[in-house]
Amino acid sequence: MLKQDDTNRLFVYGTLKSGFNRSILEEYSFIGNAKVNGTLYDLGSFPVIDLDTGDTVYGELYEINGYEDLFMIDVIEGFYGEGSLDNFYDRKVVKVFLDNLETMAYIYFMPIENIVKYGGKKIKSGIWEKK
Repeated sequence: MLKQDDTNRLFVYGTLKSGFNRSILEEYSFIGNAKVNGTLYDLGSFPVIDLDTGDTVYGELYEINGYEDLFMIDVIEGFYGEGSLDNFYDRKVVKVFLDNLETMAYIYFMPIENIVKYGGKKIKSGIWEKK
């Protein structure tokens, strides 16, 4: 298992994707369309992912420039550090599938108990689309 600082890749599945209002990733290298294991939920104006399921979520994989870039995205996503009670999203490194390849990347996710608390509705397709 990779440590949190052993990757320079980021998987995004919602408003950080290209073409969405919060996309800040134009300055980073787009690696390709990818997918992860998890379930996507709609919280209204943005999605969240629960990683503890066997479904599939589709998104984009980017190469970021290191921890300083990740910190900037942490601020946007409301991540204040591993285990912080102030986190909106949590962050970890997960396996990402790209064509026939596997790699590791950071992802922002939400535990299912918080998804339920916020009234998340399952997105069966695993794809976040503009509303």
